[in-house]
Formats: sequence, C-alpha cells, structure tokens
Amino acid sequence: VNARLVIPEGQARELMDAGEQQTDGTVLLHKADKDWLVRTAAGYAPEVQVVEPAEVRQEVISLLRRAAHPEEGR
Repeated sequence: VNARLVIPEGQARELMDAGEQQTDGTVLLHKADKDWLVRTAAGYAPEVQVVEPAEVRQEVISLLRRAAHPEEGR
C-alpha cells in the first residue's frame, strides 16, 4: 500500500526509514505491507498519524480500540 503519514521529528525511526520525507512535512511510503503498516503505526500512536489512505487509518483506529477495550471483542 502507498501511504502518507505525519511523523514528528525524532519519532518512529522505523517508519521514517521506510519512507520519503516530503516538502509538506509528511512521510510517503511506497508499496508498504499494509498489515505491517497498521501494526507499526498503531505502536507509535498517538504521535504518528496515518493521513492516507483512509482504510489504513481506520484499521489503525480499530486496532487501538480493540487493544484499549479487549472485553468488547468477546
């Protein structure tokens, strides 16, 4: 998946190294594994934000909600 992220300076080196810094301050990832991206971005939340695609952003949010409220998944 191609994705655009907001990564604060000095944060999430793993994601920074996988992408290209853009002039607008975002980081662009090309052909990243979607599952890896969802898990990795969630691991750096809330500092890292997935801007696009919306589907990946929603999967990160869903993963974080399930982690915060595991009893709701039963």
